[in-house]
Amino acid sequence: MGKSTKDQRDPFYRQGKQEGYRARSAFKLLQLDEEFGLFGGKSHALAAQLAPSEQALVDLLGPLGSTVHRAIATPAAQPGYVVDLCAAPGSWSQVLSRSLSSSGACIVAVDLQAMAPLDGVVQVVGDITTAATAQAVERAFRDAQHGTKTHQADLIVCDGAPDVTGIQALDEYAQAQLLTAALTMALRMLRPGGTFLAKVFVHPPDEASRMLVAQLRRLFAQVELVKPSSSRASSAEHFVVRRS
Repeated sequence: MGKSTKDQRDPFYRQGKQEGYRARSAFKLLQLDEEFGLFGGKSHALAAQLAPSEQALVDLLGPLGSTVHRAIATPAAQPGYVVDLCAAPGSWSQVLSRSLSSSGACIVAVDLQAMAPLDGVVQVVGDITTAATAQAVERAFRDAQHGTKTHQADLIVCDGAPDVTGIQALDEYAQAQLLTAALTMALRMLRPGGTFLAKVFVHPPDEASRMLVAQLRRLFAQVELVKPSSSRASSAEHFVVRRS
């Protein structure tokens, strides 16, 4: 069945087709990288504007301005060890492959569905809410690393969402199960100071949403809820970014 007229009017859908991405969701990850420097380079979108002018920061912040200038002017290292959870149909793995595989990054992707191959991406087929799949991902991640030392992940991403049934309680439970599984894998596999990026559905000022954010902030040093412009306006999805 072809895409609907509504899809065809979507500028991100059209741009995704033009650039060869498997889904419009690729632009969410690209925009989050632009803001947070997930793939190295600038640490924040403001860095490009502020980095050239140390004196302006000193005038604004005093002696602290020099420290801030050094922090934003120094390019962040590219992540070399990456895990993509709930990866199908593969648009985020495509972005990761295009951005990182040429530098030799180790990228492992997992989903219930098999995906068409991608350069530099090792695939695991399985359900991340099961212990067997979690163990398979860890094994694949170790096996994909070439060297005598085994590294933890620098970056773990998860754009997963369950199939919607229309029954709110059931859909929220399924999404919570996915997020819990992704969090568990991040806590096991992510290096100290690494970055965890996952989709959550937030319905402000919903009490459950506030509780979820509070729980995440107990687990991670820094939690931000952001909604990329390429997310559909009708969607409640946000993303959690944890930076060192």
